[in-house]
Amino acid sequence: PHTAEVADFDVSSATALLSGELRGAIAEHLSDEELTATLVSSDTVSLLLGQLMLNAQSLTIAAFVPQCEGLCVLKAAGVCVLQSSFNHSCVPNCAVGSLKEDSTLTVTTLREISAGEELCISYIDCSLPLASRQEKLMHYLFVCECPKCLEQRGIQLEGHKAQTSS
Repeated sequence: PHTAEVADFDVSSATALLSGELRGAIAEHLSDEELTATLVSSDTVSLLLGQLMLNAQSLTIAAFVPQCEGLCVLKAAGVCVLQSSFNHSCVPNCAVGSLKEDSTLTVTTLREISAGEELCISYIDCSLPLASRQEKLMHYLFVCECPKCLEQRGIQLEGHKAQTSS
């Protein structure tokens, strides 16, 4: 899947916009200004914005748009509940893609998966060197500890250690 860099994203403007929209929507249903202010605090809005940014899937859609007088390529992002629940691995066993006809997201397996095995996708280009992968994953606020990263850091896995010592 195509990944989008968020380096140029203006977090302050997005937080202000989201805060204003949420405040207006909540105020329509609540008359308590103090409660509304609590629900739409800068911490809450920052948390929500962070969750949206971390879980969004970029989409490229070819569509006929009257203003374009023909076929246009639209770039968008959306949060898909199932897709956003997958964890990352630099050795993923699944991949996220989209059907060209309607941009429906699909999840496909990349290899045989054992019962009880966690389904993982990659958030980044896994062919990058370890340092580059870790730097890109900092945007997702975690340090990858998948088998590939641990091995490249020189940390032996229990299963791998047992296999190599026999």
